[in-house]
Amino acid sequence: MERRSLRTSARGRGARPSSCGRARLSRHPFLQMADVASRSATRCFSSSANSPLTEIRDPATFAVLVHTPPRACGPLPLLLYLHGAGESGTRLWDIISEGATGTPPVELHFGRALPALAQHFCVVAPQTASGWPAERVQAFVRFLLSADSPLPCHIDRRRCYVTGHSMGGSGALGAGATGCFAAVAPVAAGGMRGPWSGLCGVPVWLFHGANDAVLPVSCSEGAAAALKALNGEVLVRFTRYQTAPDPPGYPHATGHASTIPAYATEELYHWLLSHSKPETTVETTSSTS
Repeated sequence: MERRSLRTSARGRGARPSSCGRARLSRHPFLQMADVASRSATRCFSSSANSPLTEIRDPATFAVLVHTPPRACGPLPLLLYLHGAGESGTRLWDIISEGATGTPPVELHFGRALPALAQHFCVVAPQTASGWPAERVQAFVRFLLSADSPLPCHIDRRRCYVTGHSMGGSGALGAGATGCFAAVAPVAAGGMRGPWSGLCGVPVWLFHGANDAVLPVSCSEGAAAALKALNGEVLVRFTRYQTAPDPPGYPHATGHASTIPAYATEELYHWLLSHSKPETTVETTSSTS
């Protein structure tokens, strides 16, 4: 396990941690607070004006924001980012919210993303109003890889990756079990629905704050233990921040913004690119669509 320490101010008392696994995240007080804030404050935080991100929609699954490297050539690796419950809804640009500071779409929107991300990945950030069912995410990825895809670039089918925060971190674990992705990077995830066996052979790098008051670090500790039992030490990494930041604007969600240090870790993007799916696996996955 990797341990990182970050200095951050203590702003208020933390919310009571939620349980892991099958807990219904939408019942947590932080998520109710985030929903109220998204209706009142997020609208003025950002808009499509002057954003480098573009919109596309799959009528059967999601509306999404897309980043394409400005000088892209050849098939690009895909990084699918799944947001947390605070950005849930039907107003797509709510993904670019203050509480989601540090996440790939927010940092790309404001031009703050690391070059290792901004210059080397096609980043796709869908929005959901009803969680991240793995089969729906799988259908969306198949749409992106199909001849009907509206993406402005070609995707390297062997190098598709999924990441996400909180509810989206759990969604990333579930999506990783579909066979669509070469590696998975959950941040402050709350566990996983379904058997861990679906992630057999899939590299996973987990990130979590030990001081997380929304989803306790034990969620990722348990996930790391289960994955190591399944895949051994080599395919599993776990970065545990001793003191992760609070999400801006949510002082009672102590330590839940491990997104800020996690997505600022340049090694993460090199690690993702070091993994690819065998051609035979890609062909099998595509043929079932």
